[in-house]
Amino acid sequence: MPDHLWKQFERAVAELIGGSRFPANSGHALDCEGPRFVAQCKNVKELSLSRLTELALIAEGQGAQRKKAGIVAVKLRKGAGYSPPTLIVMTDRVFAQMHPAAEATASDVRGFVEREIAKIESDERFHYPPASTDVNAALALIQVEMKARMGALRSLKALLDAEART
Repeated sequence: MPDHLWKQFERAVAELIGGSRFPANSGHALDCEGPRFVAQCKNVKELSLSRLTELALIAEGQGAQRKKAGIVAVKLRKGAGYSPPTLIVMTDRVFAQMHPAAEATASDVRGFVEREIAKIESDERFHYPPASTDVNAALALIQVEMKARMGALRSLKALLDAEART
């Protein structure tokens, strides 16, 4: 049985997503599935934007059923000697689920705040009795700055915690 180009393409996509290819006669609506993705594969001479949109919506639905990202892998078939790149197409909803910028930013900010609080708390000068500007002006300024910074960081942490609970 010949190894058709479309089969080779499906195997390459399966490898790309860290999964496996479903044979055409297996009854699966999908071509490939991996731990994070399901894929429809198209090795074509032409594919309209309208049809590509349909395929992306179908892949999105198939991915949602499996709690994975649904993608369409498309490769242009031009003939011998021409090796175009594989295009990975997904809907904007699939992309947004893969890259939740707001959540990552909140998590990054929370981590930064917690590290800064720990840094201040581990500095022994923060725990000294308040210094007098007459006796040790440098220490007094450092303590005032630490106290103000700690207040701001704790307020920000409280806001982040409240936001996370909602």
